[in-house]
Amino acid sequence: ANTLFNIWVKYKPRLPEWYYNEKLLKVGDSLAQIKEYKLALLQCYGRYLQQFVSVNLDDIVDDVHQFKSTFFPNGIRDKNAAHTFHALQERNVCIYQLVCSSDRNLQNQESLQTCFNVLSSLRVTMQVALPQESLCWLIYNGTSGFPFTFLC
Repeated sequence: ANTLFNIWVKYKPRLPEWYYNEKLLKVGDSLAQIKEYKLALLQCYGRYLQQFVSVNLDDIVDDVHQFKSTFFPNGIRDKNAAHTFHALQERNVCIYQLVCSSDRNLQNQESLQTCFNVLSSLRVTMQVALPQESLCWLIYNGTSGFPFTFLC
């Protein structure tokens, strides 16, 4: 984790922002694929989303207008919107996987609340993305593989 952190810190000022962000998300996807969810969450998706907000992201998902103004200050047609939606979706997947790894049956109240927060985040993300035809594929890709087993 420290090595990855040092790499991101060292190279961020040296690379174009679009390139850095693209690689940041790709590394996160690779880490999530090999089930390194905590590392992907903290060092990649979380790091990407920190450019928009420094507070708890779960505090923003209650208001769709605040969500849009926070994560899409240039509108959802901005060239970076797809990356932001991707980071938000994958953040949710990582959080859910981390909860399941520690409390598979969701017996702990905190685990259950975390899952409700994930669902709230997914809801508001879908509310923002669905009206945009070009972003619908992100919702499909982000939810088709999302393990909704905790709903059953």
